[in-house]
Amino acid sequence: MPFCCWDAATNKHKPVFILLICTFLLFSCIPAGTLSPPAEPTAGWRLSDLQLLEPTDAENPAQDIIALYKRQNQDVLQIRIDWLELSAKHPEGDIYIALDDRPGGIKTLPWGHPLKLNWDWLIIIPQNSPARVLNSNGKELSGLLQNIIHDAELDISVISLKKLSNSNAHLEVVITHPDTYTISDTANTLKNPQNPSKSSAPLLLTFWNVFNVQTPAQALRRWNGAHTGPLGSRHGLFWLLDAVARYQIPVVLLDLKKPTSLAVLAYMNNLETIRQLQANKLLILPDTANGDSQAIEVGLQNNRQRSLAFGIKASQIAYAPFQHLPPGNYPAAFANLPDPNHISGNMGYRLIPLPLQKTHLVQLDEGGLTLQTKKAILDTALSSGQEDLIVLGGSLPDNLWADASIAHLVFRYISTHPWIHVLNENELLTFPITASSTTLPCPDLLCSPGLPPHKPFTTWGKQSVFDQKQLQDTIRQKLYSLPKNPLSNLAWDMYFLLTRPTDSALLSQLQANHLGQIGHLITAARWAEQPQPINECTFDLDWDGYPECVLASTTLFSSYELDGGRLMFVFAFTQDGLMQWVGPTSQLAIGLSDPTEWQLQYGEASDPAEVPGALITTLPPYPSFVPTTAINELNLIAPDYSQQKIFRIGNDGLSIFVQSDQAIQTQIPFIIKFISGNTYDWENCQITTNNLQNLSCKQLPTIDISGASITSQAFFDSYQLMQRPENPSFEYPPGHYLPFGLDLLIIQSEGRFEISLKTPQ
Repeated sequence: MPFCCWDAATNKHKPVFILLICTFLLFSCIPAGTLSPPAEPTAGWRLSDLQLLEPTDAENPAQDIIALYKRQNQDVLQIRIDWLELSAKHPEGDIYIALDDRPGGIKTLPWGHPLKLNWDWLIIIPQNSPARVLNSNGKELSGLLQNIIHDAELDISVISLKKLSNSNAHLEVVITHPDTYTISDTANTLKNPQNPSKSSAPLLLTFWNVFNVQTPAQALRRWNGAHTGPLGSRHGLFWLLDAVARYQIPVVLLDLKKPTSLAVLAYMNNLETIRQLQANKLLILPDTANGDSQAIEVGLQNNRQRSLAFGIKASQIAYAPFQHLPPGNYPAAFANLPDPNHISGNMGYRLIPLPLQKTHLVQLDEGGLTLQTKKAILDTALSSGQEDLIVLGGSLPDNLWADASIAHLVFRYISTHPWIHVLNENELLTFPITASSTTLPCPDLLCSPGLPPHKPFTTWGKQSVFDQKQLQDTIRQKLYSLPKNPLSNLAWDMYFLLTRPTDSALLSQLQANHLGQIGHLITAARWAEQPQPINECTFDLDWDGYPECVLASTTLFSSYELDGGRLMFVFAFTQDGLMQWVGPTSQLAIGLSDPTEWQLQYGEASDPAEVPGALITTLPPYPSFVPTTAINELNLIAPDYSQQKIFRIGNDGLSIFVQSDQAIQTQIPFIIKFISGNTYDWENCQITTNNLQNLSCKQLPTIDISGASITSQAFFDSYQLMQRPENPSFEYPPGHYLPFGLDLLIIQSEGRFEISLKTPQ
């Protein structure tokens, strides 16, 4: 039970739900047109009701008064006390509330303690005996005190009594140790020149890593996961948004506005929630991008356009690793500043601080806001500096703000304390700034980790001559030179995926191992601008020092890695536009398996959870196949002649012949990703064992296979389960753990099979 109340008629504590039922029954009998019932005691308090806000000064937080309120509703007077922290269902002491609303009165408490005001009415609330009300003649008055509520979750006490005083009445409260006259704290509403005029704490709630997901399993866990979060309880973005909507408190979700995150939210039927909360000014969604900081403006532009296509509004605030001050179209940006309590600015820009990641301040615990956090918020409210604010939040998966049992507790506390004011986007853009120099504290605004000097590995364990930085510089220059078309957009997407800053040396090496694959997309983007036949094995597409192959017609493009004889990418012009058919899973996600399972010396084949191309028939290290070409044909032969793969291209598709000395199992990763427009057709583009001729899908080919048995796995296999909370006892299908946008065709053959990929008619 979150709080209890005292009933004056019986001098006993009663459960509040009984009181509420009685109230409902009473007012259900009042004819229409009569006065409305009094306000619910703990709700609806406004800043105008606040009479006093004062710093902490008592030794015991449960006896420390930090705020006094008074409001009148019909014939009811309500007095509220905010405590620093109630650890039980009542304050740990006796409460004396003196009211002065007229000339005369008494200036001492019954045992002789002097007061600052002359009281006309005295409310005495002992901890261990019934409460009572006295007038200035010392007479006890019955029937005036209606109820007393102590709410330990909100750290408040509310005393309701029949209206005794006028609106100008002053209050003085004295707290003593139980059953003694030893004073622990006092507070009064007489004019106090030391009490600053600023009576509320500007608070900014800011979160990152909000919904960084690559698979349905990750999405379900990050949305409404079971046994996750810091306490191992139910946890996720759902609980944060639910509290935001219920208590109407705005929050900043720094990195939610990314195409993949928005597409997944739409897939889970949760995107409309985001739209509505943003429309109601409860979500601050900065324009965001991450990846190589030297190309971040390209990422911002792409993400902004795609977010608009999802119905998410653009912002004047950016969250990105700018190496310089924000560009002119962003007057504000978030930054990892050494001073987290002021918005820094100069010459027309403003840098908004992020919550400190390494700090002694523990924001939340199982009881909600910690004592330390409450003191920090109170200090900000009492500060005379108009530029002072407090910033809370952090990495969402790693803190309690999204915990199912705590989110509502904390947001209810904030919403019921009017001296805490949470900033919305408009207020953030007009909040007073503290002048600062233009020198940035880090190489970029977010103090991103530096790039280690990793060198990529090939799949047979040889290191590249380029290190990671040199390779990024080379690829970036190539990307800037590309014509604008759907495939250059895919190349940029993959580049940003593989250049995201990370503190993990292992993940950074994994990114380096995959960077060269972008060269295949760069070549495809150039082909798409001027489609023409190509049949060459002299290109070093990935800067590894070894040749790759390209087989193309005027309508279809395919590229190959000789190590493993891998088919890497297939693109086709169809009557519905340019479509991707095949691609490695690293185009969608990397690092899906446990890092202890990675074998980073194997380059693109480092992670066993990835599929680094189609028709791979061996384990790493991959043997290097020998190519020969003929008209419209590429023939790849294993060095020991144990396998042969023949690819024939035409204007209507690609046919593949595979022959092996032994039975083989292999895979083809079909990719469903942004190509043209800004929509996915995930529901209609699923490969199934019974229907390889999926005519409703515009993005995948029709498929014909002979000489092999097939099974399929697709991320879409768990679609119906994505509308429910994560269930740890349920056995999800294998596709639940594949990247979004991946349909995996698994082929088993005794050694000889044929595949035909045809353009849909």
